[in-house]
Amino acid sequence: MLFDKFLSPAPLKERPADFLQISGENGAGSRRMAFSFLRPKSQVLWVASPWQIYAPALWSLAKEKEIFLTGLDKPQKLSYKRLFYELYESQAFETWILDHLRLKNSDGFFLMRLLKNSRIQIIVLEDFPYSFCQKRLRVVLSHHHYRLQWTKGGPLQPQYIAATHLTESLEDICMLQP
Repeated sequence: MLFDKFLSPAPLKERPADFLQISGENGAGSRRMAFSFLRPKSQVLWVASPWQIYAPALWSLAKEKEIFLTGLDKPQKLSYKRLFYELYESQAFETWILDHLRLKNSDGFFLMRLLKNSRIQIIVLEDFPYSFCQKRLRVVLSHHHYRLQWTKGGPLQPQYIAATHLTESLEDICMLQP
């Protein structure tokens, strides 16, 4: 089989690739928070099935942070293992963002084996917790602040970050009203 060389047993400690999961309700800012973990001037692939990123704000945020963002709507007929293998072989992207793909754990563990000798960063946006992710962050939008709670691999105390884009848009709305 095509993927046999990646499925050989290896200790899970040998995984230099960075796996981060960000979870949050739709509209809570998990997609926006993903940009906080991206390096400037990096090549980023955003994979969604079906494509859900219509917000021009995210694309302008990528441009603002000098991130070269490419979006991919995963074809239904292509298996995740095949897709991951082809993306890995291309060596074109430093970071992959997997947006609500509803992966099986077997797909995640395949991805770990595939990237065990790679420095590719994987950001998984999903509400269901995955065991193959080294770090897990829960994002909740509340009162013009993001509440960030690390549930795996981070500090236990919640962190709060101001959602400045909300207050800026409210100020713009107030200025438009007579």
